[in-house]
Amino acid sequence: MSQTVFYNGSVIAAENVPVGIGSRSFRYGDSLFESIRVINTRPMFLQQHLNRLKLSMASLKMEPILPLSTETIEKAISQVINSNKLFKGCRIRLTVFRDGSGFYTPDTNRSNVLIEAFGLDQETWQLNSKGLTIDIFPDFQKSLNPLFANKSGNSLLYVMAGIWAKEKKVDDCLILNENNYICEAINSNVFIFKDNSLITPAISEGCIPGIMREVVIKLALQMGITVFDDNYVTKHELSGADEIFLTNAIRGVQYVVAYKNKRYYNKLAKKLTTELNKL
Repeated sequence: MSQTVFYNGSVIAAENVPVGIGSRSFRYGDSLFESIRVINTRPMFLQQHLNRLKLSMASLKMEPILPLSTETIEKAISQVINSNKLFKGCRIRLTVFRDGSGFYTPDTNRSNVLIEAFGLDQETWQLNSKGLTIDIFPDFQKSLNPLFANKSGNSLLYVMAGIWAKEKKVDDCLILNENNYICEAINSNVFIFKDNSLITPAISEGCIPGIMREVVIKLALQMGITVFDDNYVTKHELSGADEIFLTNAIRGVQYVVAYKNKRYYNKLAKKLTTELNKL
């Protein structure tokens, strides 16, 4: 069965989406996206995802062709899930990309809305059975320009980090910002746990303002853990950590087992995953 998608108000076959080589998303990466986890047909943290998307669209002067209300998008996601018969766990990609032509300067700010659904093996968030190995990505750093806090179609930094990690045979890598402080991982926020304190780079340090980052901070505070989320994080803090884990909206919490010769536990990561599945 061919995949169906939601495009500008209608559910159509994926191959019928009128996006060609002239698309601004293809030519210039002139697009934004959200990755949303669906559990038991429920799009998790949908309102938070839409709030972030709307803020990014406003900063990039994008005007959606249809309203991005919670009701509209929740209904659209339900239509895509049902039409693709994805009744267990799945991942939604909500993409907004500017319409029209023009060169770097667009001839319109009207923006198309595309929703795709992809099946997942797991119906709930699961802690990884095998811990991740990580290292520091040395080739490029992330600018602190607010433009790069958006989840845009221009993902070259993460592509290069992924290539480097694959070549170095590690599972993931940490990206530094222009001040040489820890920013984030390839597609996740990073947390360091030591002495009942949880540390994560401040948003001002250049990381994506992750939805799961926000959720994990709230859960940790409810568990009586001190959270530091408003400052920079140095590479040296990795070697003194009890635990390190990565978070994103699709995989939840993923624990790190090794950074160079250092090994880590996953006790808090397990607890957070349990609490996450209660939401």
